[in-house]
Amino acid sequence: MRKRYFILIGMLLLSFFALNISSMISADEPHGTRNPDAGVEVTAFPLAQNGLPTKTISYEFTIKNTGDETDNFILSADSSNEWEIELSQSFVGPLNVDESIIVFANVTIPMGWPAYDTDILNLTATSNTVSTEFNKTGVITTVDEGVVVELEIEGGTSWTSAVNNLDYVNYTLILRNMVNEDVIITLHNISDNNSWRIDFSRYPDVNVPKADLFTAGIKAVNVTVTAPQDAPPHAVMNLTIWGEKSDRNWYSYKHQDNITITTIVQPRRSVVFYPDIFDGFVGFRDTLFNFTLENTGNMDLKLDLVMEWPDILIIDLVHDQMVVRVNDLERNTLRVRTASDTQLGNYTINVSCVDNSTGELIAGMEFYYIIVPVLNITNISMSDEEPMQYKTTTVSVTIENIGFVDATNITVILYDGSKKAASTYLDNLSVNDPVATVKIKWAPSEYGNRSIRIAIDVEGVGNFTEHGTDIAEKMLNVNVRINWQPYYLAIYVIIVIILGIAVISCMVSLKYYGGVPHLNHYGEATGEEPYEEFPEEGDFPEEGEEPMRPFGTYGPTAEPKESIEKPLPYEPRRERAARIPPRERREPPPRREKPPERVIAPVKDPETLRKESEAREEISKAQDKLDKTKSLGVDTANIDQLLSTAKRSLSDGDVNKAKQYLGYANERIDNLMSKRDEALKAIKEAKEVLSGMRGTADMTIVENFLVKADSLFAEGDFREAINYANKAKERAVRLQKREMRL
Repeated sequence: MRKRYFILIGMLLLSFFALNISSMISADEPHGTRNPDAGVEVTAFPLAQNGLPTKTISYEFTIKNTGDETDNFILSADSSNEWEIELSQSFVGPLNVDESIIVFANVTIPMGWPAYDTDILNLTATSNTVSTEFNKTGVITTVDEGVVVELEIEGGTSWTSAVNNLDYVNYTLILRNMVNEDVIITLHNISDNNSWRIDFSRYPDVNVPKADLFTAGIKAVNVTVTAPQDAPPHAVMNLTIWGEKSDRNWYSYKHQDNITITTIVQPRRSVVFYPDIFDGFVGFRDTLFNFTLENTGNMDLKLDLVMEWPDILIIDLVHDQMVVRVNDLERNTLRVRTASDTQLGNYTINVSCVDNSTGELIAGMEFYYIIVPVLNITNISMSDEEPMQYKTTTVSVTIENIGFVDATNITVILYDGSKKAASTYLDNLSVNDPVATVKIKWAPSEYGNRSIRIAIDVEGVGNFTEHGTDIAEKMLNVNVRINWQPYYLAIYVIIVIILGIAVISCMVSLKYYGGVPHLNHYGEATGEEPYEEFPEEGDFPEEGEEPMRPFGTYGPTAEPKESIEKPLPYEPRRERAARIPPRERREPPPRREKPPERVIAPVKDPETLRKESEAREEISKAQDKLDKTKSLGVDTANIDQLLSTAKRSLSDGDVNKAKQYLGYANERIDNLMSKRDEALKAIKEAKEVLSGMRGTADMTIVENFLVKADSLFAEGDFREAINYANKAKERAVRLQKREMRL
């Protein structure tokens, strides 16, 4: 027995000794490798949760190293419904033996996910040392049935915009339903200023449709805010809108309670000019331009009136600084004088209103000033106080230059009634030697009391009546005596005609001399039987007496008949008046009016004819361009007036003025077409943006802006059409950006 104990004790000592030797060998020399015992444990808290769609649920996982050595672990998570998962970290370590660490996993419930559906989130921890060593655990998430609605405006919970007086601004509220069932919301609103007009319909039952997995259910609500007319600048109106649901609590995943809309009245500086007349003044002494300024904005203005004008004119403004209150009218006067060395032509004077406090240009006006010589007819005299018809007389006309500029190429014309009868030419009439007398040779073509008119035409000036002044002219009544000499020949011809008629009538009457013609039973002359002379009284043979034998006949006379009746006594035939058929009554021939005498126009030089031809072609091109513009439905009344003025100036021979007004017309046509093209481009761009977004958002406001832009474009108001098209484009772009963020 003892021997056995000793043997056992010896074996234990040998084993202990062998173990120490092996450990020393393994520590000193690498005589091979061994696999450690790796292990990991994963626990979750809590094991199950529930939530509404769009809500993020957070779970806490504990990772513990249950191996026999320090180790690192790789983390991964998956969802049974492939929901979005976010891990706080995907790699943990190094962890000592029995050491643990906490990680978080967040899972988001998609919007529109069916209620009461569940999802299992599994988190797996894999040893970085032994890849086959891992552990995982799962948690359960359940979808609740609830109300998740977002109320927003322009992508947020508040919005601020500016508006003018009596102008309005539209707001669009968006209600987004993120859950899997339809939601009925009641909207309420309150404002802090009752004088503003708010067009916000009552919405007791706003049905917001349910969402699906890709798109939220959206309902748009429009609100219109109008500022009062008397609202001062920077006036503020706050509008608060919120929603309620009676059968369950209002909930938003952004935790908002209401929407705040702030509308501010922006300062508006606007001035309108009302000139009494601004075009067509003639340079004669002092010319006054009276005009009125009206403040159509919403704030009182202190204005500086700034002028631009040619240095050759003398300008004086009665008030160069004035205060114009809201809706008030202030009158002012611009005085223009002409210097002595001013050249003929048209001049433009610009008057601008500048805000004294900001230096901003608010409004402007152009006044047109025309420099022409001013002449006056002081006296008209004639060499014969009573001139004779067809006889030349001399008419002396005294002309005075009462203006400030010299007059050249003067034509003095004498009109007999409305007919140009004579004219003469005067080279120059200066302001230094202002008086001249011209003589006109005139031979009156008609007699009696005549009204003659002496008129003056200056080359390059045109018709004064277009500019509100009269042509220099003077009337004179003249008694023209009749001149009988031209009528003597007519009297002689009349006498000869009368004598000729008398001779012819006598020759016709000779056919009836010596007897009367034989008449038929109607008492008419046959014109075929010869005339028979009447026997004289006492030449008739007696009864029973042999008739006389004709002279130169011989032989016995014829035996008388046995019974000879007693001849009847001869009775001359009773004359009967010849029946002459009535002559047809002829109407006297129409009296031929004396054709008007032709007025021979003066011969123009080739250079003038060439300029007129060029101007006529340019006017024709401008008219074609204007007709094309009219066909597009554009109002061109002002351009028509400019072209009419150009045509009249060309017919009067004023080529320079015709080209000037033609230039005005072309410039306005080009500006009008440029604005039209710009408006068409803006509307097209806005419609392209709108077409790319249909079906993704409520575009009611954008479409309203585009309808308004199209209407203004059709009416020819291209500036406002561009404004509304840009508004539509900006609103559409903002909605597009907001959808991209969502």
